[in-house]
Amino acid sequence: MHPFDLIFWALNLFVLPFWGLLLFAPRWKWTQSLSGMIAPLILSVFFIVFFIVEFPSSGGKFGSVADLKILLASPFVLLAMWTHYLAFDLFIAAWEIRDSQRLGIPYIKVFPQVLLTMFLGPFGFLGYLLTRFPISKTLDSDAS
Repeated sequence: MHPFDLIFWALNLFVLPFWGLLLFAPRWKWTQSLSGMIAPLILSVFFIVFFIVEFPSSGGKFGSVADLKILLASPFVLLAMWTHYLAFDLFIAAWEIRDSQRLGIPYIKVFPQVLLTMFLGPFGFLGYLLTRFPISKTLDSDAS
């Protein structure tokens, strides 16, 4: 197995326990700290390392799809982008749970959205917003 594949699988395995906490122990006192802050923080450090290692020499930019294609041809940058998804999807799912608890939304209604956020982040986020809107009557994240 290629070293980049090992890193890819290690990152995926790393996040699984944190997703498990969000999905199956959402009210445990450590779930939000571990899954909503510590794991995304650790992933953010990996993102920065992967990105800094290769970005300057990759020849890619963010100016066009062609530039992005060059950038993503670098295994380090590709791992950085994957790490970005892992960190932000986990962070968003933790927010969904925190927000739903604050608003009193039953977890049975939130669970499918969190699961969807795990696999297809923006779909789950949109699903959660559509679940919360009838209760909160706003998209404001601070509204009760």
